[in-house]
Amino acid sequence: FQTTFLDLDNSQYGPHVLVEMAAHENRHAMQHRNPALDPFRMANPRDALGLTYIIEADASAHQLAVAWQREQAGHQGAWNPARFGEDTPYFAMAKAFEGVMDKAAAQGDGLENQPQTLRKAMAASFHAWFADENRREFYARNALAGYQKTQILNKGAYGDDTSWQRNMPRPEQLVGLTGHVAGDSSGVAYLTPGDMRTALDHVPKDYKAYGWADTFEAAKTSKAPPSAPIVPVLPSTEPEAAPAAKTALKPA
Repeated sequence: FQTTFLDLDNSQYGPHVLVEMAAHENRHAMQHRNPALDPFRMANPRDALGLTYIIEADASAHQLAVAWQREQAGHQGAWNPARFGEDTPYFAMAKAFEGVMDKAAAQGDGLENQPQTLRKAMAASFHAWFADENRREFYARNALAGYQKTQILNKGAYGDDTSWQRNMPRPEQLVGLTGHVAGDSSGVAYLTPGDMRTALDHVPKDYKAYGWADTFEAAKTSKAPPSAPIVPVLPSTEPEAAPAAKTALKPA
C-alpha cells in the first residue's frame, strides 16, 4: 500500500491541517491491516471502485471528527472556515457534520459532546462525501490507474494463482471492518449496512462515467492486458480544489 510522509517542518500546510491529514492517513493505516479492505485486491473491478469510495469517505469522516474535537478542546482554528468553507472540497461534509452538532446543542444537556452524537455527525459527513461528483471522479480515475497496475503486476508475478485476490465484503461485514469510530470502545458502529448500500449505489453510474467500463470491456476483447497509464496511484488525501471545479483535479 501507499506510504505517506508528512513533513512537519517544511509543509505548505498549517499545523491544524497536518493533524487532519495525519488522522486521515492513520485511518487508512488501520484499514490496510485487513486485505479485505484493499481495493486493488478485488477480483471484480466494480468492487474495487466501490471499496475505494468507502475507505476514502470513512477516512475523511475521521478527519473531520478530529478537527471538530480539537476545536472543542480549545485548539482554536482547528475547525477553520477557510478550510471547510463554501469554496472548499470539504464544505458539504463540514456542513453535514455541523448540522448534527448544532441540532444536538440546541437540545441542551451537552448532547453535542456525547459519543452517540459524534457517531451521527460522522455518518452524516460520510454520506456527504458522495455528494461531490468532482471528488468521486478524482478518486475513481486515480483508483482505476492503481487497480490496473496492481492487476498487471500481480498476474505477472502469480500467473494463474489468484489467491491474492479478494471478493467484496458484504455490507454487514464492511460495518465490522471499517464502520466503527477509531478509539471508540463501545462496540457501537457509526455506520450501518444500509449506509454501506447507499454509498455503493453510486458505483454503477460512476463505473461507466469515469473510464472503468470502457477499460475492462476492451480488455475482454483483447488478449493483451489493459495498459496502466502513468498517473498517481490512489491518492490518500483530499485534493485542494473547490467542489464546483469541472477540470480534473491534481492530487495533493
